[in-house]
Amino acid sequence: MERLFTKLCMLIVVALALQMHGNKGCLEKERIALLAIKPFIINATVIPSFNGDDHKRTIESWVDDRVSNCCNWYQVECNTTTGRVMNLSLSGLLYESTTILNFSLIQPLEQLQILDLSHNYFEDWVDNRGLPNLTNLEFLDLGGNRMNGSLQELGLANLTNLEFLDLSYNGMIGSLQELGICNFKNLVELNLLGNNFEGHLPPCVVNNLTILRALDLSFNQLTGNIPSLNLMTSLEYFSLLGNNFEGLFSFGSLANLSKLEIFLLSTEDSTLQVQETENFLQPPKSQLKLLDLSKCNLHGIPSFLMYQHSFEFIDLSHNKLVGMFPTWLLNNNTRLQYMHLINNSLSGILQLPNSTHDLLDLRISSNNLSGQLPMNIGVILPRLRLLDLSQNSLEGYIPWSMGEMKSLTSLDLSSNNFSGELPKPFVSGCPSLEYLILSNNNFHGEIFPRFMNMTQLQLLFLDNNRFGGKIQDGLQKARLLLVLDLSSNNLSGQIPDWVGNFSNLNTLVLSNNHLEGGVPVQLSNLNVLVYLDISENRLSGSMASSFNPSSYVQHIYMQKNALSGSIPSTFFRSPNLVEGIVWRGIFLMSYATSKI
Repeated sequence: MERLFTKLCMLIVVALALQMHGNKGCLEKERIALLAIKPFIINATVIPSFNGDDHKRTIESWVDDRVSNCCNWYQVECNTTTGRVMNLSLSGLLYESTTILNFSLIQPLEQLQILDLSHNYFEDWVDNRGLPNLTNLEFLDLGGNRMNGSLQELGLANLTNLEFLDLSYNGMIGSLQELGICNFKNLVELNLLGNNFEGHLPPCVVNNLTILRALDLSFNQLTGNIPSLNLMTSLEYFSLLGNNFEGLFSFGSLANLSKLEIFLLSTEDSTLQVQETENFLQPPKSQLKLLDLSKCNLHGIPSFLMYQHSFEFIDLSHNKLVGMFPTWLLNNNTRLQYMHLINNSLSGILQLPNSTHDLLDLRISSNNLSGQLPMNIGVILPRLRLLDLSQNSLEGYIPWSMGEMKSLTSLDLSSNNFSGELPKPFVSGCPSLEYLILSNNNFHGEIFPRFMNMTQLQLLFLDNNRFGGKIQDGLQKARLLLVLDLSSNNLSGQIPDWVGNFSNLNTLVLSNNHLEGGVPVQLSNLNVLVYLDISENRLSGSMASSFNPSSYVQHIYMQKNALSGSIPSTFFRSPNLVEGIVWRGIFLMSYATSKI
């Protein structure tokens, strides 16, 4: 019994010793270093951060007390054995005033492996002696600041253990060679998005960084040819958006990248040419999920795309594509959700797949499509959320099957040659529709009958059509309207009083119709109205003296009516009226303007 008790005591002593050793407090010099950093945070003007935390409050755990273990401080992590600070994550402090970062303050944190100072709007840095000495760093995130200096001055070349480096959105200058990028052979993710880096893409990027999984060089000023990417077999994400590359790019350099899923190449005013026709001895190993080739001077769709069957997003907008709508892309990619072909020269009819497809977003505006929409479009694309066919030469009626698009939130058919009445299944269907834009067509009929069920509408543009008759009561169901434009139609009757119930309305345009009667005093209930145009109608009578327009109103147009009497003085008290009031063909200066 005595032996058992002795063994138990020994075990307790050993356990306590291990516990004490395993939870060693932080080093004094590192505690002092962290306290030197604290004023950068505590003196900041705090505004809500990305995750809703109040950093000024949570940083109160950083106290100048020797008893306080800095390893337990907010956003500080230490090695449980040595007590050395390993992780310092102070992202998203969101400084409101100009702040300069002193890198020398972090010099004592010699064993630091993770340093995250992203999204703090640091204006610049001084004394970078601390950063080059942090040779154990594996993760460095300085993204979302404004450190407009050169890479050479930042001195990152010694940090050869880096696996993650983010310098995005800093406006940095220089070349990638100055970054010392060729030394970072352990890099897995590199994000240089949104800087001012110049020069060519160094060959060492594709030759040395062979374990890189994500590379983002978007929106810089890189030039020259894009080197072959054959050796970057670990690459999953690669973005070259918004640079000035030139020469010929071949998709053959992607053929062996079996892990590549996202490739973004959209350019700005570049002479880059993408090879459109290529012969592959065997199908490419790469199966992309997301591809952006917008603004790439394409005249035809690259043959590489014929081998792709996993697309979820594809953007070929702002090119010079000709020929028919590429239905085969939908047939080959059953998981495609976003398809953008804006501003090309595609022609002919819009031919859809023979079977149902789960496409969510289809944008083919500013092309030369003609003919009628497929009658079964709502059956083939039942999950569509956004459809933009504006600025084409389409004609005929809106198919009744569009009423089956229960998830449709945005529909733009403006600037075509559509005609006829809006079909009842469409008006009574589409319960999720928020944006309906049918401007510049030849639609006729009423707006909107009682069976209208588009209760979520926020933007409604029906201008420049041939809609006629009275504004029907069905429209008042759209209580969430922000913009209502029914101008340049054949509407008659009075402006309904219930228009004043649209409490969110900021733009009301009813000009160039045949509306008559008085101006409803209920329009003064539109408390957030900014723009009002009821000109070129047959409105008559005098304005009620109690009519008090929104304090936000900036533009009021009432000319070319038969209104009489004087304009209420309340109109001139709007502090935001920037262009005065056009009344009976006369421009009247607002009170605010007359005080200038």
